[in-house]
Amino acid sequence: MSPSPLSSSSLLLLLLLLLQAMDDAIGALLAELDAMGTATDTVVVYTSDQGYFLGEHNGFDKRFMWDESLRVPAVVRYPREVAPGTLVGSGTLLSNVDWAPTLLDFAQVMPRYDPAP
Repeated sequence: MSPSPLSSSSLLLLLLLLLQAMDDAIGALLAELDAMGTATDTVVVYTSDQGYFLGEHNGFDKRFMWDESLRVPAVVRYPREVAPGTLVGSGTLLSNVDWAPTLLDFAQVMPRYDPAP
């Protein structure tokens, strides 16, 4: 006997419960970094995959070319470089091309550019 399909509201509830569990786990990780005294030297990035429609545009998926599926939310904790409570534009989402330069900058690594032959 195959399982019955879940309704979209049931799937949404399960997704939100998963997000709460992730938030709790990341909170515990951050608390442990603080307790160990290593938080200042540790970059923690909290992000997700490309957006998942939760009713926006009458959709419930992530394979459509709307802005929500092309950009990702992110929370960065790096006390050495980012002051607590810093916001970079309300509702700002990152594109995949933002990640490499940002993380290289945090690591103080200068990217190398090889000239075309």
